[in-house]
Amino acid sequence: MADAGRLAYVDTSVLIAASGGEALSEWALSALWGNTLVSSALARVELARFAHRTDYGERHLREMEAGVSFVNVDDQVIAAAIAVSGEVKALDAIHVGTWARLQAVGMDCPFITADRKQASAAAGAGAQVLHPFGELA
Repeated sequence: MADAGRLAYVDTSVLIAASGGEALSEWALSALWGNTLVSSALARVELARFAHRTDYGERHLREMEAGVSFVNVDDQVIAAAIAVSGEVKALDAIHVGTWARLQAVGMDCPFITADRKQASAAAGAGAQVLHPFGELA
C-alpha cells in the first residue's frame, strides 16, 4: 500500500476504501501510493470494527495495519480535536486533532480522507487535504 515516500496522514475511510470493493477504492489506492502512512491509534479500533462488520479477516486486517504507523491519542490531540468538534463527528475530530499534533511537533504532512466533512474540517485546521470531492464548498 505504501513505501518510504513522503509522510501522509490517512484517516480510516481511505484505508477501508483501499481494501477494495468500495466506490473509492481506485482513488484511495492512488492517493496512498508512495506515501509513508501515519494515522491515529483510533484507526485501529475503526479498522477492527470494519473487519468484524464485513468478515474482512484477521490476516487482512493485520496486513492493512502493518502499512501504517499509529499515533497515540494524548491531551494535545484531544485539545486540537475539541477545536474542530463542532464541524465533524467526535471520531473524525480526533483524526484532525492527531494531524494537528503531528504538525505541532514539526511533522508536516498532507491529510488524506474520503470523508467530505472531515476534509473540510482538516482544511479549516490548515491541512493540505487530498480528497476525491473536487471543491469542498
